[in-house]
Amino acid sequence: MTDSPKDSKNSILQFCPGCGAEIKWNKDNRFCMVCGTHLIPFIPRDKIQDWFGTTLTPEQIDEFYTITPVRQQPPPPPYPVMSSFSYRTKRPWKWGAALYVPLLSVLAKLIGSFVILLIYFGFVVEDFGTLDIDVFMSEHIVAIIIIELVTQVFFIIVPYLFTAIYFPYKAPRKERWESLGIPFGLKAKQWLKEIGIGVGFAIGMTLLVIGMQWVSAYLTEWIFGVVTAEFLLGADAGGITAGLPTTIWFIALYSALMIASVGPSEEVLFRGFTQKGIQDSFRKPKLGNAMGLVITAIYFTIFHIYSYLFFDIPALRAPLFFFTFIPYFSLSLVLGSLYTWRKNLISAITAHALYNIIQFLIYAIVVA
Repeated sequence: MTDSPKDSKNSILQFCPGCGAEIKWNKDNRFCMVCGTHLIPFIPRDKIQDWFGTTLTPEQIDEFYTITPVRQQPPPPPYPVMSSFSYRTKRPWKWGAALYVPLLSVLAKLIGSFVILLIYFGFVVEDFGTLDIDVFMSEHIVAIIIIELVTQVFFIIVPYLFTAIYFPYKAPRKERWESLGIPFGLKAKQWLKEIGIGVGFAIGMTLLVIGMQWVSAYLTEWIFGVVTAEFLLGADAGGITAGLPTTIWFIALYSALMIASVGPSEEVLFRGFTQKGIQDSFRKPKLGNAMGLVITAIYFTIFHIYSYLFFDIPALRAPLFFFTFIPYFSLSLVLGSLYTWRKNLISAITAHALYNIIQFLIYAIVVA
């Protein structure tokens, strides 16, 4: 008589190495449901297939053992088992979450920006009755842009909080970060390699976008009869760089914000969360990768250029939207492909941040 799956698993690992609690068996048990200790590193490699009750490829087995085992600690105070927080798959969110969580992130950012701006207004505006919004925006453009860039941290906070529903109670936080594409345990040489790849891609993306702008300009003129050659010099048609100072201190500040806020936040949201969620919604990996790239690129592009639909001159709304769509879409395809290739976000974050810095430097040179 053969052992049941439960008996088979208990014979491999019956008690949690972290807290000593008896392991509660379920279909896909990877964590202790009491303390959150990752159990797989404590299971012998020759027993891992028995643990899951299925045949695994060598690559899948290697992936399970990339996480460093948690040291055995004295048993902590007992915590309630929260079965609703069971971890189902490595990246379990699918279509729905991949599409609506970014919207929640944008909403959180807008609310955060609004609150901070109100506080800022309270400090710098003496008489709201005589306030001229256009003049105020012009005089305080630097502070407004800083608030705009800093509040992009919500693009990291919201997806990270959302992942909590897929992890057991007291699960290691690094598991949640890794599920969003932020790796832990990389050696210095690996970090340098990923950053170097990102630098190379940033230069390539700059050249690609310049080329796509030329193509987009000709198509815009052909379809809409609107000449957009002036935008090829990086003026961005009223985008985030328009009207900004080009002093050395502001260039340094802008670059720091790109590296610390914009690059990581947008890559975590659009690549680490949205793209991966869409990719995992398909059983065929190639189809999933293609759909994830395209849909995320559309999402990413609309996020950056939707404001052109409200441009002051109605006749230019459609041409400007079309003109900027092609370069942003191409840029997102490259970043998405980079993430799919490298399996983490370090290269993509580096490429994204450095690309934005290069674009601003081009703008500064043109304005100067």
